Amino acid sequence: MTLGSWRYYEQEVSVEDYYLSRGQEAGVWVGSGAAALGLSGEVEEGQLARLFDEGRHPVSGAPLGVPYRHDSKRTVVTGFALSFSPPKSVSLVSAFAGPEVAEEVRAAHDSAVRAALSFLEDHAAFSRTGRGGVFQVDTAGFVAAAFTHHTSRAGDPQLHSHVLVANKVLCGDGRWRSLDGREVFAFQKAAGMLYNATLRVELSARLGVEWHPVDRNGQADIRGVPRELIELFSKRRRDVERRGAQRIATLEAMLGRTLTDDERAEQYQWATYNTRPAKTHEDETTLDGRWRMEADAAGWDPARWLPDTLGRHLR
Repeated sequence: MTLGSWRYYEQEVSVEDYYLSRGQEAGVWVGSGAAALGLSGEVEEGQLARLFDEGRHPVSGAPLGVPYRHDSKRTVVTGFALSFSPPKSVSLVSAFAGPEVAEEVRAAHDSAVRAALSFLEDHAAFSRTGRGGVFQVDTAGFVAAAFTHHTSRAGDPQLHSHVLVANKVLCGDGRWRSLDGREVFAFQKAAGMLYNATLRVELSARLGVEWHPVDRNGQADIRGVPRELIELFSKRRRDVERRGAQRIATLEAMLGRTLTDDERAEQYQWATYNTRPAKTHEDETTLDGRWRMEADAAGWDPARWLPDTLGRHLR
């Protein structure tokens, strides 16, 4: 996140609207650094702007080190936006199996997010000091806010959490400095795999579900959830894949070569940001009815597949 991307969130998505909008869960403060600042409970309106736009304490307004300077001639990194989302089958079980199961899925998801953040605080919450940042130093941990949603931008079931990590960390000498962002990027995939592994352990224990083989990204779908149903409620992914494939084909034709895996991933990332529809604000009752009508129209009444998927739990 940069000052420029904050303007994107504020104007196009609006963090204070999207992340704190009516009908959505309130965000909560997370991270050891947040606890050190006395931050706990719900994120209130205006606090995100104070932290990410100004580099100040979200409540008191006291500067956390050097406040951010708005300068069009240079890029200022104000934070890192992390996302944690389970495989689609998990969200479908949560959406169709009733409140009791949904609570178990949510608890498993929250536990997995905490495990991933704890891992990142252990391995990536560092700063740098000395001439040219030659010395890496430990910190008090992340000052972060977590926001959990239950739908994708296309209005499909999709449990996910956004964790906004401030680029402000308290070092052992009492000074506030920037995060060593290289470590955050270096450990992002490992954190994602830990999130997914923890989620599987939690859901296996809570609901007795079984899993398909784990893929190269560390994800696996729940056995018994029809693949056709997963595809039906993956509209957002289809949009991203279609736009990304178009970009890749165009670039490969221009360059006269095949793009590398990293270059292909970059194009899909571009597609993710550039195919964002407006966030839906339908209430859960309306969405639940629409999801059931879509599933029924496609011939996938939950009564057909949920008993096998959740057999042990239902018994």
